[in-house]
Amino acid sequence: MIKTTILTGVEQEVTFAGTHTIYWVQNLGSGDILVGLEPELADGKDDVLIVPSGGTGYVRRDAGTKTVYLSGAGKAQVYGTNNAFCPFKAVPKGGGELTTEGGTVTGTVDYPIIALNLYGNSVQDGTPTPEAPIDIASVGDDGTVNVVSYGGADFFEGQPLEYGTYADGGVKVEGTTAIRTVYKIYLKAGTYIINTQNAKRGVGYKFTDAGATTATQIFPWGDNNIPQIFTLAENAYCAFAFNNVPGTGDIKLEDVTDMKIQECSAVTITSGLPFCSVGDVCDELVYNVDGTGKIIKRTAKIDSYNGETITTDYISSTGGLDTGSEIVYVLEIPQEIELSAAGITALMKLQTYSGTTYIYNDEDAEMKVKIVTNPMFSELIKPVLDGINAKFEARISALEAAITSNT
Repeated sequence: MIKTTILTGVEQEVTFAGTHTIYWVQNLGSGDILVGLEPELADGKDDVLIVPSGGTGYVRRDAGTKTVYLSGAGKAQVYGTNNAFCPFKAVPKGGGELTTEGGTVTGTVDYPIIALNLYGNSVQDGTPTPEAPIDIASVGDDGTVNVVSYGGADFFEGQPLEYGTYADGGVKVEGTTAIRTVYKIYLKAGTYIINTQNAKRGVGYKFTDAGATTATQIFPWGDNNIPQIFTLAENAYCAFAFNNVPGTGDIKLEDVTDMKIQECSAVTITSGLPFCSVGDVCDELVYNVDGTGKIIKRTAKIDSYNGETITTDYISSTGGLDTGSEIVYVLEIPQEIELSAAGITALMKLQTYSGTTYIYNDEDAEMKVKIVTNPMFSELIKPVLDGINAKFEARISALEAAITSNT
């Protein structure tokens, strides 16, 4: 029999009717949990097992016992047995829990994400009072969640730099007082993201060929502290200009750090619902390996409180149940909503990238993400395909050279 328990940060015991010698534990929460057969669990204590997020492990006592102790936060499953059989399906390597702001997963390849969980979050900037209310910011407040996955090669790396600026229409202007660092590179059709640290403004252009002096914008002047995402429908030569002070001042290359342009996949999930949290309880969007998905609503939101009965934990824009306050509260019974076909189709477009992949969302409330990638593809199939592609590319290059020499 498998028992499911929700951990709340307080040590809990899980007791079975019969005696077992082995207890398997699967951690379905967002952080490590401690497991043992004696109370007063502690990290580093003898016979205490640490099970990471998404992981599985077991504790054993040959004499048998009916009770296992767990400590941590989140959801866990426990299975008692008298043999080595583990009923839990292992989570493939390459997945892991990521925070959306600066969250990373290493050792990835160019391959679609095959499953993921998006966890809601609600935050307030300070402590609210009736006299000084503070708005609650939640993931997807406007009914949509924008998720971006990016990584792989930096196409700016090794490219020559120019100093100058591009006026509207893509004409390069020399000798201006507002000098901007400019890149001009060849990019294949696809979706890209530009990240900069200190550049306050940026603009992008695409040209018909390398020698062209006029171009069309691929994104307009804007705040480059916010990553710029753009899509090229076809291969093109592109130029990018950056300025660290809007409208004035020279800029040196060393003043704009960590300027990168990388491939990305960006999706918008429209549910019409915010993804909120109250304490450790949060809403969740689930996308499964089999292509199905659902939204689990564990919270509800009241935009303007007017005496509704609330008996569970809550957060408030005023700190209390005051008339007119914004409230997010825990539902007594969670609700499950099937993810729309459009949402499933959107999530299928997300992927990881070679080397390191970053995942974030563009909300004020930082969202957590857990992904699953395909380890067999990463470790076995991808290297073989890369080798085959390299051989084909070499043969094509040789054929092109032979054709050129005969013309």
